[in-house]
Amino acid sequence: MGKSPLEDSLLEDSESFRSKKKADLFSVTVNLFATTVGACMLSLPLSLDYAGLWLGSAMVLFFGLVSDRSLIYLVRSARITGSASYYECGARCLGAVGAKAVLVSLGALMFAAGVTVHIILTDIVHVLLPDLLGPAAEFARTTVAIGVTVLCVPLCMPRELQQLRWVSSASVCTILLACASVFAIYVRKSVAGGAPYAAAGIVHVRLSPIISLAIPIQSLAFCNQFSVLELQNELPAALKRRFHYAVHAALGSAALVYVAFGCVGYLLLGSRVAEYPNVLTAFAADRIVAAGAAGVAFTNLMKFPLVVLPLRSLIAEQLGQPRLSVGRHVAATAAMVVVIGAVGTWFADLALAFQIAGCTTGVMVCFCLPALMYRAALRLQREVSPVPTALELAKQQFEEGCAVLMCILGVVCGVVSLAVLLSVKFDGSNGTNGVASG
Repeated sequence: MGKSPLEDSLLEDSESFRSKKKADLFSVTVNLFATTVGACMLSLPLSLDYAGLWLGSAMVLFFGLVSDRSLIYLVRSARITGSASYYECGARCLGAVGAKAVLVSLGALMFAAGVTVHIILTDIVHVLLPDLLGPAAEFARTTVAIGVTVLCVPLCMPRELQQLRWVSSASVCTILLACASVFAIYVRKSVAGGAPYAAAGIVHVRLSPIISLAIPIQSLAFCNQFSVLELQNELPAALKRRFHYAVHAALGSAALVYVAFGCVGYLLLGSRVAEYPNVLTAFAADRIVAAGAAGVAFTNLMKFPLVVLPLRSLIAEQLGQPRLSVGRHVAATAAMVVVIGAVGTWFADLALAFQIAGCTTGVMVCFCLPALMYRAALRLQREVSPVPTALELAKQQFEEGCAVLMCILGVVCGVVSLAVLLSVKFDGSNGTNGVASG
């Protein structure tokens, strides 16, 4: 029992960060950080508006800690059961139902990733085209979205991913560079004003149900469960027992970067952040940010096949058609791109896409499934080799209780966030983004 077809393709994302040789702890830490940081950064300033500057920052750190624990649970479960992948761990810990839950959750997460990539592309192209080509290129956003969808169809036709392995590392680099250019704007404004810059409308602590809209964005930002076991397997046996240090360092570093960028974006925009679910679009007039945003758009365009190809493989495998004929291959690929593009065009809001994904499949992949796997793995371990002392038994039962609490936390966060999100969307207000800043 090995990786699922989908997970095997997902791991292509992290392969571009890794050497074929056995890695050391430092390189694995860097790789884990690089495969953690992603597009959710672009909506983090808005998430701080939902919760307030101080409370929102504390929430980012909290979800970093919970995600750290989730990865540790997953790693320990894999060691106990001898699993090499998330899918295999789910199957061995939770049986056929667990394996199916992993496949469905990862498949849904990749579909959501496709939608967010499409929205990012459309956002950036829609903003940059008039600057590059003049007022004649100022098209409606829906027109740009349709153009992006059409452009993505031929890019997704190849059957293999090998030629696109470089894209994931390039995508992370361009996002970090674009975000660094936003930091530069904040530094310039602070120096010019002689004090740390803060736009109008900054809220430090917001006590409102709207806080829950920040949860799915912030928790999804740390999602890296699909590649952590593969990264652990890169270590020689002598270092695998110290892998938890790499997890702590990588997620701790990601949390600090997230807090810093979220605060800078929020301080620059203040209450206007509600108008920019993708924060890069707020600073497109700055040439350095625009260049970084263009790089983000290009790498996301190239990354789109990394989403569609795994989904296509999974669906074909589940339908008993692992190798499609040319006609079916073309039709299935075009249909999948069109569906993703249609959903992205309909949502047209990066934060909303992250919120829907985060409070549904995100909590399953990041919190519920790892917690349930760990609880089951501990019980399997006791069946094979009974715990020798009462102290050890009490420790394991405590660990099981913590795993159950994580699962409950995931369910509660998902249900509450989804309920508030739906109430905001259907109460006649102007979407989710205008609510917090009002």
